[in-house]
Amino acid sequence: MGGSAIAEAHRSHPTIISQDSYCGSQNYEGWAHADVMFHAELPPMPGQPMQLSFTSAQVDDIFALLTCAGVTAGLWSNQLVSIATAVRRLAAGCLAGCTDGGILRVWDHPRALTCEVSSTTVVNDLLAGRRTPRPDDDDPLWWANRVCDLVQLRSTSSGTTIRLHAWK
Repeated sequence: MGGSAIAEAHRSHPTIISQDSYCGSQNYEGWAHADVMFHAELPPMPGQPMQLSFTSAQVDDIFALLTCAGVTAGLWSNQLVSIATAVRRLAAGCLAGCTDGGILRVWDHPRALTCEVSSTTVVNDLLAGRRTPRPDDDDPLWWANRVCDLVQLRSTSSGTTIRLHAWK
């Protein structure tokens, strides 16, 4: 992760945990900063992604597509299954909130496989996917946060983008 990403983490998280310490962030800018970040677009990813527009009829194909992408990227089998399952579940969840489908983008970079799910569904909860769900609640975003190395969520008035990273 680059220096700008680490600096942003210090601005947007009240507590910083490193390999051997746990302390409050002196650069934390509070809830207002987190709200501005949440409602802004994610920064563009370098390179040209593989892209697929999908509908509910194609959600099951996403797992197979990402399994192939994960093998090509050199992910370990547990990473490959985790990210493919997470993206498939997120795609299905996105379609529950909209009727016009979504877009899947996949980048294979030297240090990570990155997958992005976008749809017209709008999310207004800054802590979406961060709270433990009730036993009867299937929250794919919460699950993605448990199995992926980094999950980024942004939602604007035109829709929501969820970017998942699996480090190589």
